[in-house]
Amino acid sequence: MPGLSSPTFARIQVDGNWMCFKRIQDKTNISLMDNNDEVSCGKFYHTKEKVDEGIVVPKLHFLFQPSPEELDIILPWIGFTETTDVFALDGAVSSAPVILDRVATVDDLGNAYVDKAIFRGQKGRSPLSVELICICDQVPDIDGGTWSASAPTHTAAYPFHRAVLTAEGSAREFSSFVYVIDNHLAVNHNGNRVPTAFEIGGPGQTHHLGIDTPYTSSETVLLTNPIASVAGAAGSIVFTRGGQSTTFAFHNMKTEANPPDVAKPEEIRLKTFYRIYGSGSTHPVQITHDPVA
Repeated sequence: MPGLSSPTFARIQVDGNWMCFKRIQDKTNISLMDNNDEVSCGKFYHTKEKVDEGIVVPKLHFLFQPSPEELDIILPWIGFTETTDVFALDGAVSSAPVILDRVATVDDLGNAYVDKAIFRGQKGRSPLSVELICICDQVPDIDGGTWSASAPTHTAAYPFHRAVLTAEGSAREFSSFVYVIDNHLAVNHNGNRVPTAFEIGGPGQTHHLGIDTPYTSSETVLLTNPIASVAGAAGSIVFTRGGQSTTFAFHNMKTEANPPDVAKPEEIRLKTFYRIYGSGSTHPVQITHDPVA
């Protein structure tokens, strides 16, 4: 009789590094070329003779709760270039070779190009998380991978309570945040079954930040300032622990402010959503990251 395959022993190798992960979802879109949709063959059902394989868009969702050491691997994968702990956007789409050990097989996923990166933090027991939505340049090669990863030094992921938010010039209490980097990834198959060309999409790279704060007299400026002006303001989210630190410095945060809803018995909360812009040669975000404990 068949046995069980425990996810406990599954492993992922990213650019030669063995990393911990929370979830991997395969969202690959496999299509068929079926010209029965366009021709008449005298039958009311489609026949296999008229069907061939279509294009494939290999799409994978990775969810990590990374240690600071693992963030050092993830940030270049997203598209940041490091200069002595300072990570700046390099204006190009980036990728990393990925091997997935599914216990029964070790699969080569090819090069995974980041379409969207989502950083999340919220009160509770769950630490900082990073979700990467990627498009790959090959269909997973089942049992075609070679496991040769070296494990990075592991420390705990940042808990949410170690984060400090600054917005509109002051530190703010908050219960959650989500920061999204969207490449709007454009892919071209160029006559191949799988994608062969990857580029930042037509809208360009966009950056969004959402925060959930109390709504007291201390936070009304988050609402009234954006209503009064669209000039934007700098802000940041900073994680620190011992010698480890990670700072997301946002250059120009603009928002279309909406007053909070009011409904008993819930607390009145202000949910603010920012679009983050660059100016001149300054990028929308710069990350300063020191993983050394």
